[in-house]
Amino acid sequence: MKIDLKEFEDLSIDFAVDIEEAEVDLNECQARVDGAGKFIGKVEKNDWLVTIEGRLAAPYFRKCGRCLEEIGGEVSANFVGAYVFFGDITEERESELEKFESDYFVLESRELDLRQVFGEAVLTMLDATFVCSEDCEGLCQKCGANLNLSDCGCGEEFADPRWAALKGLKGS
Repeated sequence: MKIDLKEFEDLSIDFAVDIEEAEVDLNECQARVDGAGKFIGKVEKNDWLVTIEGRLAAPYFRKCGRCLEEIGGEVSANFVGAYVFFGDITEERESELEKFESDYFVLESRELDLRQVFGEAVLTMLDATFVCSEDCEGLCQKCGANLNLSDCGCGEEFADPRWAALKGLKGS
């Protein structure tokens, strides 16, 4: 859903948008939306400032950073965002924007795409590093087997050759 902001000085629109998997790119954090996400809220434009307040929810799958297994989850949170047109930013307005808890975003055009806002919001809510569990064993460095599922047998045969000289040194 796109909202054309150039035709309005003051604007208040309630919205409810279903977001499909293909409309959101979460590749940046190795995740994907699984099914339909929901984004419900209100867009308000007053003079130079556009604000969005709402609630978003989306089921997702995400790859573990150690073993690469996909784990399902759901992000569900309130969202507040402030948006300013690039040409409307002044020092005085920047100090006014500081009252928002989050950063403000700069709009390059006079069109607001709620699907893009949704995707960016979900990206900021997902942790940068993700592991399926704290005791995840990861992948074998030699054969690539998932060590959570089985012992691959490579074990001690594989060693970094830079440490070979130390292999015979053991304390008694």
